[in-house]
Amino acid sequence: MEGANSYRKIFKATSLFGGVQIIQVLLNLVRGKVIAVLLGAAGVGLNSLFISSVSLINNISGLGLNFTAVRDIAKANESDDKERLSYIITVFKRWLFATSFIGFVAVIILSPVLSQHTFKSSSYIFSFVLLSFMVLFGSLSAGNAALLQGTRSLKKYAMHTLTGSLVGLVVSVPFYYFMGIKGIVPALIVSAFITYLFSIYYTSGIHVKTANIGIRETYTGGLDMVKLGVAMMLSISISSLVHYLINTFISSKGSLADLGFYQAGMAITSQSIGLVFTAMAVDYYPRL
Repeated sequence: MEGANSYRKIFKATSLFGGVQIIQVLLNLVRGKVIAVLLGAAGVGLNSLFISSVSLINNISGLGLNFTAVRDIAKANESDDKERLSYIITVFKRWLFATSFIGFVAVIILSPVLSQHTFKSSSYIFSFVLLSFMVLFGSLSAGNAALLQGTRSLKKYAMHTLTGSLVGLVVSVPFYYFMGIKGIVPALIVSAFITYLFSIYYTSGIHVKTANIGIRETYTGGLDMVKLGVAMMLSISISSLVHYLINTFISSKGSLADLGFYQAGMAITSQSIGLVFTAMAVDYYPRL
């Protein structure tokens, strides 16, 4: 009976996130179509270069904490140990703010390098400096999503995913329409900020007291998360690095328009393949 109930929960969660993933794929396709129509293939390519550049730094600075936090939070939540849950969430939030700030500063410091290596020009230094805010808000939003996933607030997690994608699309269109290619960076930043605000709203229902622990204990407690997180970070960072190198290679040997066509094709195939697996992972990983 217990096994049947467990399978029923898994089926409901997978069905829920399967539907969410389908809607999100459609929203991403619409977003890509909007960029292509308003900015052309070159706009799609430029958007991809910006995202892949800062995502690499974001993944490295995050130390994989979002993945390990889900495991630790889920374990404490399932055992109904309020004190342990309070401790884990407090440690995670402090490390989250620290790593998010490190990523923010790293993008600013490396903006000349990113501009030169990505575009073979120093003209995009200021754009990368501004994109540091996208990294900051994106990291904090991902951390809040980990809290929702770890505490099994799956409906709120689903709403966070959907509202972030939908509002990001709606907010981006005016930037693309009125500012053209120059609107790509502001659109990315504002979308990340609004997604972060929604993540705050959905995590506000998680009522856990802040544990009374010092800086040293926060540091040592976070190291346990980092040990596994670094392994996760390396695997994800390698994937991000390959994605970034392919993008820069295509844009340097061809053009931004060529990269735009490549990204359009990849977006359709990769999203379709990952549809079911992403939906399953949201429910399966906390159980694991």
